[in-house]
Amino acid sequence: MKKILILSALTLCIGVLFANPTNQIDNWAGKQAEDFASDDVVELFNGNRNGEITFGSNYEFDSGTIHYTSIAALSDSKFVLVYRDNDNSMKGTAVIGSVSGNTITFGSEYIFNNTGIRQTSVTALSSSKFVIAFCDEANSFNGTAIIGNVSGSTISYGSEYVYCNDVSQDLSITALDSSKVAIAYQNGVYGAGTGIIGTISDTNISFGSPYVFNNANGYWFSAITLNSGKFAVTYNDDGNSDAGTAVIGDVSGTNITFGSEYVFSVSAVYSTSAALLDENRFVVAYRDDGNGYRGTACVGTVSGTYITFGSEYIFNDDPRHYNISITVLGTSDFVVAYRDNNNSDYGTACVGTVAGSDITYGQEYVYNNAITYNNAITSLNAEEFVIGYYDNFINNGSAVIGEVTEAVSPPAIPENIEMEILEDNVSITWDVVPGATSYKVYSSELPDRDFTEDQSGSFDQSSWTAAVTSYKLFYYVTALY
Repeated sequence: MKKILILSALTLCIGVLFANPTNQIDNWAGKQAEDFASDDVVELFNGNRNGEITFGSNYEFDSGTIHYTSIAALSDSKFVLVYRDNDNSMKGTAVIGSVSGNTITFGSEYIFNNTGIRQTSVTALSSSKFVIAFCDEANSFNGTAIIGNVSGSTISYGSEYVYCNDVSQDLSITALDSSKVAIAYQNGVYGAGTGIIGTISDTNISFGSPYVFNNANGYWFSAITLNSGKFAVTYNDDGNSDAGTAVIGDVSGTNITFGSEYVFSVSAVYSTSAALLDENRFVVAYRDDGNGYRGTACVGTVSGTYITFGSEYIFNDDPRHYNISITVLGTSDFVVAYRDNNNSDYGTACVGTVAGSDITYGQEYVYNNAITYNNAITSLNAEEFVIGYYDNFINNGSAVIGEVTEAVSPPAIPENIEMEILEDNVSITWDVVPGATSYKVYSSELPDRDFTEDQSGSFDQSSWTAAVTSYKLFYYVTALY
């Protein structure tokens, strides 16, 4: 049986696959006039490989069970990890990680709260100072904050300061500058979404008045700084069918003026995480519960207190993603880390590239081959990032360095690609790319990952022929200079 598939050149960014490969295959299959067996189906995902991630080894920072992980870069070679140490009476704990290449060396653990905490969020003020916001279980779950000073890998703390005399949940802290922070939180059980400004002097914190930005019961607050006088908050709006929502807060002293709320997802969202691209744009990643629980992201563009959102882009088409955390690499690339429910709950990450408000993705990479919880990610520079997480298989807190590689001289995308499958052979042809010295064909058993160079076939100028194997393969072609 002969089947022919003709694809025009795909205008994809370097290394970007279809964001929704399963639907692409389903759509193609539904258009076929003849029956076919799954064993001999092949597909072409043309496009060069960019946004590739190389992970180093995994390094343990806590030998037991942890929860509520948060992370912040102090410099391009140092970061702080904050968490609840479940095996040590739920105490609030922090540790410094020092980076050399893809190696992490952790210092000792330092306790900032001895009585037990719930939820944490950390932000860096400088290379030697950070602020932790947390829910203090022993003090009626009040919202509390504390300064940490760093010397080498040693941490010393100031006093605890209460910013909310009620239950403070789903909290998120962001540094506006080296002496001021903004905290977004739920004020009370089923309380309003609230923002507050903290001013830092040495190890002291003084808080202004609280300001409400959402009168309903919001969840998954993620606060990001746009500039020293403005921040954004993304969240799940329980008062609007759990829609994904965002708001801008203008800051003057310790006063906050919030703009209107803007919806980025009309369906329910879960595990929102936002990161700044530039002063006027941010990206938010989340699980879209109204669209098959798929991992999704979109770009928000800010003008004053107005937000305009671009389209939603799926980074993983499988259902039920958890513990989503996002960080940016420069002004056009970001990395999203998550627990991939459809792949044994492994810790997974991929790179997203932004052009305007459009997003394209690279392939997914597994950084922990075990059930992974409490992902927290931060960038060290434009190429490197670090993920802290809990490994449910060996029951420890671990971290890993990821490096994103980009093609220095990107190969061209061949045009007028044609694939033909005849009996036991597959043949791919394309137009000659001017200046190209050679071509490579890559294949995988999966449409969205694990592509490797396919050396089973033979080239004849602008064509490649190989035997069709007994299993499904997916292909793409690159031209090299």
